[in-house]
Amino acid sequence: MDSRWDLGFLSKAVERLPSSFDRWESIVDDLPILLKDSGKQLRDKVDCLPLITVDESSLPTKQHWQRAYCVITFISQAYKFIEGQGDAALCTSLPRQLAVPLVAISSHLGLSPSPCYAAFVLWNWHLKNPNEPLSKDNFKVALSFTGKEDEDWFYLIHMRIELAAAPGIKAVVDCIEAIKKDDQQEVMRCLKIVTDCISSITDIMKEMYQECNPSVFYNMLRVFFSGSKEGIQYVGTEDPDTLRTYPGASGVQSSIIPLFDIFLGIELEGGTKSFLDGMRIRMPLEHRQFLTDMKNEYKKDEFSHSILRTYVQLHPCNKDAYNSCVTALVAFRQEHIDLVTNYISKPSNDTATEGTGGSALKIFLTKPIEKTEKFKL
Repeated sequence: MDSRWDLGFLSKAVERLPSSFDRWESIVDDLPILLKDSGKQLRDKVDCLPLITVDESSLPTKQHWQRAYCVITFISQAYKFIEGQGDAALCTSLPRQLAVPLVAISSHLGLSPSPCYAAFVLWNWHLKNPNEPLSKDNFKVALSFTGKEDEDWFYLIHMRIELAAAPGIKAVVDCIEAIKKDDQQEVMRCLKIVTDCISSITDIMKEMYQECNPSVFYNMLRVFFSGSKEGIQYVGTEDPDTLRTYPGASGVQSSIIPLFDIFLGIELEGGTKSFLDGMRIRMPLEHRQFLTDMKNEYKKDEFSHSILRTYVQLHPCNKDAYNSCVTALVAFRQEHIDLVTNYISKPSNDTATEGTGGSALKIFLTKPIEKTEKFKL
């Protein structure tokens, strides 16, 4: 099995950038302090920043580029927050010293210069104990806007979900070979692993309430994850006068559930599909390619049907295992609705509120549940 996915979709960035980026690191270290008093200190710090060159000599490894993306994203989102006086959507431009490196780093990584899940979760961690392997208790959040436990917990829950998904990712890959070899027992084993994996990440998601207060999330944290529907000008870049619109960071930019949909042959439709396809381009390049590869593998029969569903239909002994997996995914999606309801819809007193990724919550979250249910055999 390819060891790339031993940590799920997580990737460990370096803990510190080279000394030429010390000004950035100093700002991001002190964000919770600099954001106080209407952010005047942050504005002053950013205004005094030099334009730092980003290239392969200053950022020698992929892990350096990932750290740089996290750092410049956190600073830029904090700056947008203060410039918009608490509403990031009101900020209309990023200054040259932020915009130029943000666009360059994003381009290098194949991402848009906007907040995404990778910056806040996938690359935003260190090991508490470098001598121990990564585990649910050996995470340390690297960067924070507020310094609050609620914010750390929000990231940690998502990080634990990503780590818990690793056995399921391996099972999805292993199942392809099992189908090719007509190994019914192995197919059943893979289905059970994915089912247990989905149940596990659902249980982890329920722990969000323990240390992340919905009111704190909605009123203090959510704005930092927001994109810009009105558009942002990136001063000093190509077409600096163009207002570029981007969605914000969202959990749907994780590759876990899209992978399990591919595995089970679940095809979403209409506006939901269009929205999720749009979120996919906010995933890291390697993850997008992996999803494409898996879709090609699981769609190889002559009618472009799911090879897993076709196999289960031909071998009914696997039917219960397949349906259990679908049921687990329905339960995950239902729990996700409950979480979003409590953390966004209720605090806003508006059931039509959009998620940070820009989706209309009621439509986006309920339709996948209805569609998933219909895929039981």
